[in-house]
Amino acid sequence: MTIYDKMVEAVTNGACYKIDLVNKSMRVGKEVMIDEGNFEGDLIGDLPCNPWEMAERLYDNFYNSRPGVWSKRDGKYFKAKPGDDMDFIELAKGEPRHIARAKLEGYILCAVLAGLLTWNPRFGTWFWQSKKHEDFVLLKAWF
Repeated sequence: MTIYDKMVEAVTNGACYKIDLVNKSMRVGKEVMIDEGNFEGDLIGDLPCNPWEMAERLYDNFYNSRPGVWSKRDGKYFKAKPGDDMDFIELAKGEPRHIARAKLEGYILCAVLAGLLTWNPRFGTWFWQSKKHEDFVLLKAWF
């Protein structure tokens, strides 16, 4: 099982987590899985699509996720759709926001460390912005 898979499983089962994209760290419960870019084991498994498309899929999932009690704290790196702008179906079907956020942030961290997502100078000086989701931005400092 990869580090990413272990993190998703633990968070889905209720574990607390902290992912720091700048310092390249991931803590789940009391376990430090990645510490300043250092880790043991496989980061991430095979992807169903190219790494950038996967990041956009996970962002789309996060953006449309169901807000919960902790949703106010979910805005550290990415912006999600406000609960007031969601209809009943979206609220009923959406994945819990804290899980969707963990999947997105964890994927970005693991994919960067695995070399799947790499900075390209044509992105510009400070950030990459998705053409599909204008609010989805990855900062150069995360690479």
